Amino acid sequence: MKIKILSLILASFFLFTGAFARELTPSERVARQSILYATGSNYLENAYYAGGKILRWNKSEFPIKIYVDNSVNAPNYYIYAFIRSVLIWQSSLKDVLSMKFVNNESEANIVFKVIDNKKFIRQVRKNEETTLAYTSPQVKKGKLIKMYIYVYDRDRNNNFYKPYQVLNVAVHEFGHALGISGHSNDPSSIMYPLMTIGSEKKSGFISRTDINTVTLLYKVVPDITNGDKTKETGNVRAEILLGDEDEREAIAIKKALEEVRIKPNDCASRLKLAVLYEEKQEYQKMYQYIKEAEPLAKTRDELYSTYVAYSYYYYSQKNKQNAKLYLNKALNIKNDGSLKPLEQYINRLR
Repeated sequence: MKIKILSLILASFFLFTGAFARELTPSERVARQSILYATGSNYLENAYYAGGKILRWNKSEFPIKIYVDNSVNAPNYYIYAFIRSVLIWQSSLKDVLSMKFVNNESEANIVFKVIDNKKFIRQVRKNEETTLAYTSPQVKKGKLIKMYIYVYDRDRNNNFYKPYQVLNVAVHEFGHALGISGHSNDPSSIMYPLMTIGSEKKSGFISRTDINTVTLLYKVVPDITNGDKTKETGNVRAEILLGDEDEREAIAIKKALEEVRIKPNDCASRLKLAVLYEEKQEYQKMYQYIKEAEPLAKTRDELYSTYVAYSYYYYSQKNKQNAKLYLNKALNIKNDGSLKPLEQYINRLR
């Protein structure tokens, strides 16, 4: 269970990450303590998007619209689990946000889809974690467009997942779709990064810290959202609760390194680090983590994202030949038009 990296890479074309640090005023310190005390334990510092940014849906555009695609041949309990996962979050956050189901994908903010597990490209060892699902945020020119939640139809042995496993995965991924880009460090949280056989929750239970984290997330001014930030009221600036963007970026790197430690065979966590170091223009570290990610890619989607990361790395180094080479490798896996901006940037290189 993880958030997908491709959209993070593409978003970096459009986002300016500069920030000016300053000390909080006495009234801001009081506001910070009051908000954190009233909310309770949380892991908001783990929820950052690329570069320590706050990404979430705009409150002035509520309700959040959800579409469940049922076009793939999977048991009906997959669809029921998707619907139930929304209702679980909705009942826990009824005072924070509102949601509704819609009948077509085009008007939805969040889309659930089941995808074919035949995308696995490498043999997965018995003791190795696999991706059950991932969430892909679609960001264009600094604006949140849509969130896609992709759930694989079967496990590595070609068996359908059990109903409670699908529910756990759906609840976890919907947390990402609400704006929790990272993970909780608490194994009892639904947003913990790993699901291990024998220790899964049976009911998609959301912990108090999960609820508190989303509650806080929707009190902070977002960096990336789907509407006009000035139309929201009652928000606090992110630096009051979390520090400026440089501080948040440092925390994001620290948390990503911890996730790499927890998941030593995971491709996506390394790609996330590559993106974070790209934001800091530390290109050698960016390359290091892309290189580590490539042999860990287990699905065509992960390999696709790795090739895109390589392509952007070489673009940043003004190496047009290799940038095009990896772009074409990515396009051979998937060519849906989403790489047009990258292609245009590469073609401008001399």
